Amino acid sequence: MLVRHGESRATIEKFFGGARSCTGLTDNGRRQAEALRDRLMAGREVQATALYSSKHSRAVETAQIIAPALGSLSLQTDSGWGEHDPGPDVDGMPYDDFVALYGVPRWDGDPHDVVFPGGETVSMFHERVMETLRKTVRENIGGNVVVVCHAGVIDGVLRNTLQMHQTGKFELYSNNTSLTGAPADITQRTLENRAPSLMTLRNGAGAANRIVPFTPSMASRKFSVDSFPGAITLIFGSPTATPHAGPYKAKGM
Repeated sequence: MLVRHGESRATIEKFFGGARSCTGLTDNGRRQAEALRDRLMAGREVQATALYSSKHSRAVETAQIIAPALGSLSLQTDSGWGEHDPGPDVDGMPYDDFVALYGVPRWDGDPHDVVFPGGETVSMFHERVMETLRKTVRENIGGNVVVVCHAGVIDGVLRNTLQMHQTGKFELYSNNTSLTGAPADITQRTLENRAPSLMTLRNGAGAANRIVPFTPSMASRKFSVDSFPGAITLIFGSPTATPHAGPYKAKGM
């Protein structure tokens, strides 16, 4: 299960908050994480056996806040789950200063293009994230893993598991403290080229679950991963997958 961190100071103060310069959550971000913790405690939808986060302060802080709802698991940090690395020269730079020097960053071009001078390309970022995903799954076979990470990480995992382009066409926005999950064997299913699907579990009276087989015609659509308790978006390796009955147990992510 992937959890996006709460609102960050980097977002509000408009600077590139990489691992070197991240200054953690805003007060609102802490409230978001506390609300997620309280919701998880009340609903018990996620029963975790391991808790990971990136090494960014905003992710670590979010993970520490929600940990009591997961049985106060020991937090394991892994830089592989970090956001797109802008490199040492850009990390901490105000967004407006970056635009003045290099122009508005483009995310719809060649994934091998240099977006951040001295930083990761989109292709390098996705390769690192997917290798970290595979490693985490291997280390937690049969477990239920929660990873507190970043919007770019969630976007990369979805693009790769849904067999989409690394840039452009498919647009995803994951809100702060939203949850995105998948079965542990999603990486194997992806390798086997089995058709993936999206599934949304909506909470609340009268809110129906739905499964959407993912097809090439969906490539230009925009998807939003809603903040919990609005929805949990799940990735399945087969369009015939059925909703989980009862509390959802994340497998491998």
